[in-house]
Amino acid sequence: VTGQQRCSFTYVDDAVEMLLIVADGQAMTLPPIDVGSDDERSVTEIAKLLAGILRVDFLPDFRIERTSEVEWRRPNLSPALRLGWKPTTSLDHGLRVTCDWFARESQLFAS
Repeated sequence: VTGQQRCSFTYVDDAVEMLLIVADGQAMTLPPIDVGSDDERSVTEIAKLLAGILRVDFLPDFRIERTSEVEWRRPNLSPALRLGWKPTTSLDHGLRVTCDWFARESQLFAS
């Protein structure tokens, strides 16, 4: 594994927004709809971004590739965009908010 596998992530608030759009519409007549982001990054890029947010050194430890490893993941957003939805939370912001949430929650369970 080289860390060059590519994927995109969706922040939970963006996914919930899409679910609400579908729930308000004709859900029974809709085909499956991908919910995601067109901000595609390599696993290495994402790990570097996360290390920067957490203020830790980026020290990758690449392992043997799994046979089921997916090299590339990117959703087809066309159907969602036609319904008026688009992701609005950047990867950077979503990671920061998620890290802040974990930091707060870990303090609740630390005592």
